[in-house]
Amino acid sequence: MQATVTCWHCQAEHPEAHHARIVQNHTPLYGPWAGWRMAGRDLVSPDGDRINPRRLAGLLWRERSENRLRA
Repeated sequence: MQATVTCWHCQAEHPEAHHARIVQNHTPLYGPWAGWRMAGRDLVSPDGDRINPRRLAGLLWRERSENRLRA
């Protein structure tokens, strides 16, 4: 017999939604990031565009460098 484990802090969450959030990191974002979500290691836009942490760090580094050169 398999025991059902219930997460104490998300009693109202459906088990499939809980699995997607905890195991696969499918997490919706809120506030100014509404519509965006985390999916695994990627940040996913409302349009479905994905960006991973390494690519985002590269874009931010490039923006900092261009601003430094302009100054």
